[in-house]
Parts: sequence; structure tokens; C-alpha cells
Amino acid sequence: MSKHGWTYKKVSDICTKGGSNIVLNKIEDNFGDFPLYGATGFIKNIDFFHNDVAYIGVVKDGSGAGKVDIYPAKSSLVSTMQYIFPKDNCNIRYLMYVLRGLSLEKFKNGAAIPHIYFRDYGKCLVPVPGMAEQEAIVAELDEINEAITALQQQVADLDTLAQATFYDMFGDPVTNPKAWEVELLENVVSKDCKISYGIVQPGDDHVNGVPVVRPIDLANHIVTVKGLKRVEPSISNSYKRTILQGNEILFCVRGTTGVMSFASHELKGCNVTRGITPLSFDSNATKFFVYFLLKSKHLQDLIAEKTRGIALKQINMNDVRELPVFLPPLALQQEFAAQVEAIEAAKAELNAQIAEMQTLLASRMDYYFE
Repeated sequence: MSKHGWTYKKVSDICTKGGSNIVLNKIEDNFGDFPLYGATGFIKNIDFFHNDVAYIGVVKDGSGAGKVDIYPAKSSLVSTMQYIFPKDNCNIRYLMYVLRGLSLEKFKNGAAIPHIYFRDYGKCLVPVPGMAEQEAIVAELDEINEAITALQQQVADLDTLAQATFYDMFGDPVTNPKAWEVELLENVVSKDCKISYGIVQPGDDHVNGVPVVRPIDLANHIVTVKGLKRVEPSISNSYKRTILQGNEILFCVRGTTGVMSFASHELKGCNVTRGITPLSFDSNATKFFVYFLLKSKHLQDLIAEKTRGIALKQINMNDVRELPVFLPPLALQQEFAAQVEAIEAAKAELNAQIAEMQTLLASRMDYYFE
């Protein structure tokens, strides 16, 4: 499809902003018939709505500023979001892709609380083909996105399978129906694992320094070197107790406590910051078994119960050391680990396909909107 003959218009010429937002702490908890949405999705039902037609919501405040989605009729947004309505010359889904193509996060203003203003991105010139071409572009991009979503659902289903396999083989950690021996976590990790926090003050990024894992890096299931902050080698050496060997569980103890990822092989020699403690195992436990045990609702609830703080939530290291861990026979753990490794291999193939589709999507977005 050629861009020949397309006109270019300001964003403000193809859409308008408006609508009243809801300050979440100003409304009572209730169970009405109309959904209220925030930056991460549905929050709850309320008994009124602000818009009776579908519209676009842009996150305008905070770390998620710039996120763009379509929201249904008879719904509302919280005050950190902005209502955007397409004009008659613009398909609503085409407008959504236009705004995503602008990468609105680059329009952030403010350091403490980033904010995005319509007056800034509303000046941008964007391609506006005829309605039939807009619909054709939307159909193509929707098809790619649907394929990505389907693959992501398959990955989620495999995660569910792994957790279900854990419960099937070992039972519920709350009731421990198979009466497995229970130990403290500090007695389950390897002898050289101190269950300790990492570097307290990593300092500025050091180009040729030692890569360190921060809580923000645990967004990925397996953490690799790519994109990690680097610190002066001398700083890392002063925290030798948390220098990684690779393949550890990386357990978050600050911020969103209880979040976990696996360290990849290539992280050997790297380190972690204050918000993470590495967990390694040798003779009596496997990392996959302990990982899924710690992910169980019972242990996650216990971690949440032990977490303290308001502005900065964290769990005391002694409380982490004393987390109860039941210990089935090592052979059974290894059988479970083999099944999880097969599941992880299948997930890796799916994630490779997702990456290919995301590359294709980025390429088509560039073609239409750059």
C-alpha cells in the first residue's frame, strides 16, 4: 500500500481531548454497572459513567505515561488518564495506532511526576489517508497484534501448566497433604548462599563496569546482561556475597516484594543491588521446585504479610531466611524440574515467535507512521 496521495494533518485536527476524570480516593467503594479503568486496566465497577461512546485513553501521569488504548462506551477513566475522541475523518483504531506510533512517552515533562500534555503531541503531523485505507491499515495491524496476543496466551497457559503440575506432584503448601518435611529457607539454600541484600549505593553507570541486576530488571522471566546498569568493579567487589554464579533465583526484597526471575548463565560474575537477594541451591533442593513453591499463593501471602513500609515497601532479610519450605525427595524435585525445563523450552520457542511478530509490527508501524 503506497503513501502516495496521503495528506498530513496535526493530531489536533483528527481528534479532540475532553471528558471528566475520576479521582479514585474521592469515590466510595461500590458495585455499580459501569467499569472504571486505570493505567493498568480495569479497577472496579461504579454506578455512573462519563462517556457513552468508545474512546481512546492516554496515560498522562506517572511511569506509565504515554500508554494508549481504546476503552468501551459507558465507562470512565481515573484522573491520571486523558480522554481522546476521534473526529469524523479518523477511524478510532487508526487513531490509536497513530498515537502509538508517535511514542508519546517522549513528550514527558517533569522529573518527580512525568506528565504528558495534549498541547505538545497535538502539534505533530501525521498521515491521514482516506477512510478505506485507514480501515485496511487497521485490519493489517490488528491481525499482527492478534497473532501476538494468541502467542502470549499460549505462554501464559504454559505458566499455568507448570504451576498446576507443581500442585499435582507436591500438594498444597498450606495443608502439606503429603506431610513433607518443612525447613527454613536459609537451611535449604546452598551453604555459600547467605540470603543477603546486594549493593546499597551502586553510583553512576560505569561503561566498562560490572553489570548489576535491579528490581526493575525482574520484569523479564530470565534476566540477561543486555540493558543492565554497570557499576565500578571495586563497588561490586565490596559485596562479594551477592556476586552471581548464574542460574540463581533472583528474589525481590524491596518494592514489589516476592517477584522473582532466573539469572541466566551469562550473569556469572555480575551482581545485584539492594532490592534483590540471590538464592542458589545444591544438594537438597532444585531451583525450579523452590521457585514454584515461593510463587504459590500461600508463600506470596506470607511474603506480603512480612512486607513493611509505605513509601518504600521491603521485607526484612531475616523474614526471608525464615520462610517455610517443605522438602520432597530430591528425585521427585528433579522429575518436576525436567518437566519445567520442557515447558521452558516450549515457552522459549513461543517467545521467539512473539519477538518476530513484534519486529514485523514495528516495521509496519514505521512504514505507515514514520
